[in-house]
Amino acid sequence: MKPNEKISQQRREMQLSAIDVADRGGVGREAYRDIEAYEDEAYTTVPLANLRSIASILGLNLLSLFELPSAFCSNSQSGSIKILPRNLIVQEREKALGIGRSQLSDLIGFEEQTIARMESEPDFLEEWSVDLIVQLAKILQVSPHLLIVAPCEHCGQG
Repeated sequence: MKPNEKISQQRREMQLSAIDVADRGGVGREAYRDIEAYEDEAYTTVPLANLRSIASILGLNLLSLFELPSAFCSNSQSGSIKILPRNLIVQEREKALGIGRSQLSDLIGFEEQTIARMESEPDFLEEWSVDLIVQLAKILQVSPHLLIVAPCEHCGQG
């Protein structure tokens, strides 16, 4: 099932109106309508903070919503995974990969000042879409789970 279908189905099962979820989730009513209407809207457009709010209202797991693997369940060496604030993960991975702010900005397609904010503000990625976070995770060679910061539905870690 696609994310928009999961969101819509769960909202209906909870007998909530789209307006109710939009208002409680801090999303404009038209924006919420688009989330349910278009299969990629939640993935490519909506900021993570808004998705987190909608998922919380509807009792949905963010990783399951987008069928993203858990950094813990999918990794046989899960004990070696360091849980750090996202800005420190970015810094650590840049160092480990031997890339700097300039190279990362070229790879992800954002200005260096955006990368500087990402490196300094732990919650900066809350403004990004899941799609961009997944792209960043691929570049940094980490599980998107570590940058999305959501509990795993199966093991509860994260």
